[in-house]
Amino acid sequence: MSTERLTKILAMLEQMPNDPFLRYGAALEYVSSGDDSQAEQYFQWILANHADYLPMYYQLGKLLERKPNNEDAIRIYSLGIELAASQKDQHTRNELQNALDELY
Repeated sequence: MSTERLTKILAMLEQMPNDPFLRYGAALEYVSSGDDSQAEQYFQWILANHADYLPMYYQLGKLLERKPNNEDAIRIYSLGIELAASQKDQHTRNELQNALDELY
């Protein structure tokens, strides 16, 4: 993780706290540092406040796969597949479907 990059993202979030892209960036920085708990909080905020932010579904699903029970990952991938279909984003839909298929 780049602490400098995370510091910049968090500073921008103070100015734009509702920006899903910045929250996503912070979550990815936390994932890369191994802080899944903090990353999940950011992803869950995006899910609750900007459920149409498609990139989050794959990353949150991957994070949830690392937990003992894959049911949450399956639910997130399934939601993302539905959203990708509604947004006509076949590439992301396929990516999410492949991730889901790997769990079975």
